[in-house]
This record gives sequence, C-alpha cells and structure tokens, in this order.
Amino acid sequence: MDDEPALRRRGRRMAGIVLTALAALLVLFALLAPDQVGRIRPAAFARIPAEGLVGVVLVLILPDRARRAVTVLAGLALGLLTVVKIVNLGFYAVLDRPFDLVLDWRFFGNAADFVRESSGQAGAIGAEVAAAVLAVLLVVLIVLSLRRLSGLVVGHRRAATRSVAVLAVAWLTCAVLGVQIVAGEPVAARSAATLAYDSARQVNASLRDREVFASRPRSTSSAIPRPRSCSPACAART
Repeated sequence: MDDEPALRRRGRRMAGIVLTALAALLVLFALLAPDQVGRIRPAAFARIPAEGLVGVVLVLILPDRARRAVTVLAGLALGLLTVVKIVNLGFYAVLDRPFDLVLDWRFFGNAADFVRESSGQAGAIGAEVAAAVLAVLLVVLIVLSLRRLSGLVVGHRRAATRSVAVLAVAWLTCAVLGVQIVAGEPVAARSAATLAYDSARQVNASLRDREVFASRPRSTSSAIPRPRSCSPACAART
C-alpha cells in the first residue's frame, strides 16, 4: 500500500516522458518531412531544422505572455504548412507539381464526386468529414506539442541554451560547407520556411493570373488559368 503513491508518480513521470518524446517527434516530422513521395527517406529526418533553432531562441528570450502567444501562432502556422505538405504529396504523385492554394480547390470537388460515384452519398460525406477532422486534429496536436516543448525549454533553460548554441554552430558550419547526408538532403535544413515562402509566392502569382484572366474579353477566355508549376526553390526544397 505504501508503494502505491510512488508507483503513481513513476507512472505519471513515464507518461510525461513518452508524451514529450511523441511531441518532439511530431514537431520534427512537421519541420523536416518532404512533400514529395520520392524524397521520403530516413536521411530526410536526420537534419537540423533552422526553424526549430529559431523557435527555441524565441522561447528563451520572450516573456511569458508573449511566449505563449508566439507558441500558439507558430503551432498554427506549422500545422497548416504540414497539411499543405500532405496535400502536396498527392499532387506531386498525380500531377508532378505542388498544390495551388488559389486555383486547385476544384480538384477536391472532383475527388468528392469520384467517392460519391464509387461509395455513394454517405461515403462521400464520411470521407469529407474524416479529412476535415484529421486536418484539424493534426493542427491541434502540433500546437499542443509546441506548447509542451516550450514548457520543457523554459524548465531547463541552461541545458536548452547550451544545446541550441551547439546546434546553431553545427547548422551554420553545415550550411557553409554544404554538408549532405545523401544527395539533395542538406544537414542544414530550412524546409518549413522554404515551403512557406514558395506558397506565398505561388498565391501571389496565381492571384495575378486570375486577375489577368478575369480582365480578358469573354471571347478569348476559354479556360481556367493553369496553376504555375513548382518554383526552382521548391523543386529542391531544403
């Protein structure tokens, strides 16, 4: 009987360790996972994400209220980028280009029609609801993971400061020397930042294309503007 409180504490401690490890793995996956099936390999995850280092620095220097707000905003942004990565996997596999955030929404309607024809109306509704729930759940889990890791960093400031300093030096060294584990997978990674930049450029370009298309006389407007292909930066995203 006397051992029960100790066993409970040990169980909670082990559960906390497991949850922290899972949170770290999820965040690393979100930061480092490629958005093309052919690039998914172990070497892609054995890299140092620049965004993670910047995030740890912000957690260490920001006051409590600002840190909590930044953590939630960063989690939302990273979660949405991860959803875009997953959608890109399908688009690269089928169309050999990334998903266009402005012009490609019609493909979801086509996919829903296909499911409706093959599985009926109930199947189509179920698939749509499941996809939406999974996307929202992924974003929520990434936000919660970042909050948990933020608390860990704050609770171990000295160790976190030393670790981020060492990893920052390693990142800069690998970036300058162009160190790669395998071809196309530089150790100094900035995948999430590059995806965000490419997506913003793509949205801007697609909006301009749509405006040009809308301004044309109807007699010469015969097709929806074709989404632009991947930029050179996203073709070799690091």
